[in-house]
Amino acid sequence: MGHSLGVRGQRGRIKVGHQMAAQLGAFTLSPLTPGVWQVEAAVLSADAFWISQDNRTLELEVGQQRWLWRDAHLVVGDGTVQGTVTGRPERR
Repeated sequence: MGHSLGVRGQRGRIKVGHQMAAQLGAFTLSPLTPGVWQVEAAVLSADAFWISQDNRTLELEVGQQRWLWRDAHLVVGDGTVQGTVTGRPERR
């Protein structure tokens, strides 16, 4: 069985609209099934109000690009965030 490669990086953020909900540090992005990725990241700082809101956008820096997923399903714990994102990211 083949092993799908994940993506690792050092910076990201969670936003609600234009509001910064959290600054993220080291992250891993691992494929679960086609089009579904598991994400885990260190939370460097978070805004308690904005991080609790819906419609969060996950933005990860991958090389020279920023990958964005809207309406990311994320659970913020003690210093980490975990969850899943689906579909292709917007790349900027």
